[in-house]
Formats: sequence, structure tokens, C-alpha cells
Amino acid sequence: HYMGVGLLSAISTNIANLIGGMGAAVGMQPFERAFADAWAGKSKSEAVQGLIDGYVGLFLGSFKVLKSALKTVWDGEPSKFASSKMEVRQQTITGASVADAGENRVSALRFLGNLNRGGTRFLLAGDDFTRTSIHLMQVAREARGQARREGLSGQAFKDRIAYFNKYPEALSNYNAIKLETTRLGDEATFTQQLDGMVAALGDTAHRYPMIRLFTPFIKVMYNLPKYFIERDPITQLGVRLPYSKLKGTEFSKQMLDPQFQANFYSKMASGTMLLGGAVMLAANGVI
Repeated sequence: HYMGVGLLSAISTNIANLIGGMGAAVGMQPFERAFADAWAGKSKSEAVQGLIDGYVGLFLGSFKVLKSALKTVWDGEPSKFASSKMEVRQQTITGASVADAGENRVSALRFLGNLNRGGTRFLLAGDDFTRTSIHLMQVAREARGQARREGLSGQAFKDRIAYFNKYPEALSNYNAIKLETTRLGDEATFTQQLDGMVAALGDTAHRYPMIRLFTPFIKVMYNLPKYFIERDPITQLGVRLPYSKLKGTEFSKQMLDPQFQANFYSKMASGTMLLGGAVMLAANGVI
């Protein structure tokens, strides 16, 4: 009955966690990657093909992802990519070691015992589901692209993709894929590493769990609004970009990097679509 209480107490959080993560992972990130590829000089057909490849991989592997999420619920710990993710940063700002991202995203009451373990398992499963979906899309995209570059077709093409799906470490750039999957997974679950005073608060909450009663999801509370601010064309193009060029800030130097520039404008494209959709909904009285 403790697990039932924990599950009921956290059901809205579990649903929001999964919808938010998959919305970013499936709805936003693939299109931003396609926009960035096109801006960086790839042809439109290559950018669209990469987008389709990712979705094909997710569709074909959806049962595998669901199975891994259920295993996470059963075992109480991440079972797929979240259990073997590559850390982008090895230390927090105060010097404490970084714990596994999946274990960090648990309820504030976890340390109190069995009461909330049901909810905790589903939160971990939602995290694992999102990260494994992203990893699957990244692997499928690169596997199909590498098979094309090798000049394969027909059954040989299918066999090569099946091999890469089974042994993704055989891909020529798999370490880069793992690193990118980690970055995208952190972004989709709103758990990017913190910095400055917010990072110090997060480290303190990790060291003294009682603080989580009042601020249970420090990373999420900080990164969720940051996600939308980074995609707001009004503040980014209308204020931040002109100001940075005028003052010569670090951001203006980063904009000289073609890849950073491509990623920035891809976020502006997706942000413009979001803003336009919100305006239309508001104009029709939906929101």
C-alpha cells in the first residue's frame, strides 16, 4: 500500500515529466537538428533525410524503449541509456562528484523511506524512457547515414542497420553520439548542469536532503523557463544579440563559431513556431 500511496501522490508529476520530456525530445529537438544542419550548409534533402531517419528509428524501436521503461519501474533503477550515460561534467561547482542523472531526478521525500518509492520509480522510468528514445533516434540517424555512405542498398542496407542497432558502439563516431545524447537528454528532461549561485544551491540540496522538501527539483525549476527563454526570438534577437555585439560579450564571440550560430538560429526557428502557435491559440480564445 505504500507504493500505491507514493504512485498516487506523484502521478501528476510523472505525467508532466513524461509529456514534457518527450515533447522536447520528439517534437522539438529533431526539427532543431534539421534546421541547424540546413543552416550549417547541408542540403535540404540531407537535413530532411536525417529527420526522417531519426523518426523511423524511434518508431521501429518504440517497443524496446517501452520495455526498458517497464524494467526500470520493476528494478527501481535506470536500465538503458540513462544507466550508462556519458557525463558531460565530472564535478559540481562546489567540487562534489556528479551522481548519475537518473538517480538525481527523484522525489524530495525519497530519503524518508517506502512512502514515496512508487512515485520515484515512475519518475526514473520517465527519465529513462526519454533518454533512451533520444539515444535510439541518434543511433538510427547515424546508422542509416553511415550505411548510405558505404554505398549499401537493399538487403545489405537493412542488415547493416540491424547490426548497428544491435552494436551501436561499432558506429565510427559513437562516443560523439553518446555525448550528444547526454546533452539532448539533459535538455529534454530539464536537468542541464547548473552554474553560479543556482549550482551552489543544488549542491547544498543534494548534500542536505531536507532542503528538497522546499525545493525538490532545483534543476528543473531553473532549466524549464531557461529552455523557453533561449528560444524566445523577441528577447534573443531583439535584445541579447544586439547587446552582445555592442558590448562584445562572450556570446558575441560564440556566435562567430558556425556550429554555435547554426544551433542558435535553429532554436530561433523553433521558438518562432512556438510563439506563433501560442499567438494563434490566444487569438482564438483557446488559451
